[in-house]
Amino acid sequence: MKTIRYCSIGAGGMSRRGHGPALKALAAARPELELAAVCALEKAAAQRYAAEFGYRRAYTDYHRMLAEEKPDAVSVVVPVQHTCAIACDVLERGFPVFMEKPPGIDLAEGRRIADAARKAGKLTLVAFNRRHMPLVRRMKALLSERRPQKLR
Repeated sequence: MKTIRYCSIGAGGMSRRGHGPALKALAAARPELELAAVCALEKAAAQRYAAEFGYRRAYTDYHRMLAEEKPDAVSVVVPVQHTCAIACDVLERGFPVFMEKPPGIDLAEGRRIADAARKAGKLTLVAFNRRHMPLVRRMKALLSERRPQKLR
């Protein structure tokens, strides 16, 4: 079984609430997933995140993290004003990227990321998980059964 080395850039609120817990659970269920390293601007924050979610190492410089860890995939979960620059840089370094929505502050940044992915020949995925929320799934089922008269 091939080990999949995964690194994360960003240890803030969105990552702590969604990505960290999900990746921890996935790594527990799938032993081939190695949560290799996480990077945050503050060392203490990176170390806390690593300890809480099961990452092996913590960094404050994602360039160094990528060079040393050589991951199979990288998540970029940072404030939207930084997403495009970091995602493009990671792609240009040759790593597939998984990022939180939106993938930039405007259409131009989204296109820049798509162009970087095409040029690098690497996959790029954008999280959009609302379609799997129980409330949304139930509403979809109800709407497929009949046309609603009123929604509350």
